[in-house]
Amino acid sequence: MNMAKKKSKKRNYKKAKKIVLGILIAYLAILAVVYAGGVFYYSGHFYPGSKINGLDSAGKTVEEVERDIEGQIASFELVIQEREDKTESISASQIGMEYHKDDTVKKLKKQQNPFTWFLSFAHHKDYTMSAATSYDEEALNQAVDALACMQDANTTQPQNAQIQDNGTSYVIVPEVLGTALDKEKTK
Repeated sequence: MNMAKKKSKKRNYKKAKKIVLGILIAYLAILAVVYAGGVFYYSGHFYPGSKINGLDSAGKTVEEVERDIEGQIASFELVIQEREDKTESISASQIGMEYHKDDTVKKLKKQQNPFTWFLSFAHHKDYTMSAATSYDEEALNQAVDALACMQDANTTQPQNAQIQDNGTSYVIVPEVLGTALDKEKTK
């Protein structure tokens, strides 16, 4: 009977050992599949937490990021803050501004090693790149010339402070900053 108990215990121990080993192998197999899936996915997509020129690029392909940059440039607007709390703007469409795709985004993607994708969850990366753009210089000049601040009728010339006799005493008349621009320097 003692011998039967020992064999039963040995059998239970071997059975438990096989179950634990099976669970461990299944766990490792699942981890390997998840890791391989991550390597495959992040070989074509940007890591989580990736930003390019402030645009969220996490999980996006190079083509999707380029489309986002193109959209950002198409919606670009130069806002001109003028004196007397006035603002005017020139949009990208007014000056024919366009994004020209090059391999810059591709190079940024190649900096990310897909085999280390799991480390990206702890380290977010902000990339800065120069986007190749062009615009129509003549259209820009026309847009600047059309601004209200560039029209002589809408400007006030600056004046120095001066002393003035009001009949009973002298008073200081404050300077006028004015809104007139040097048009060439402004352009």
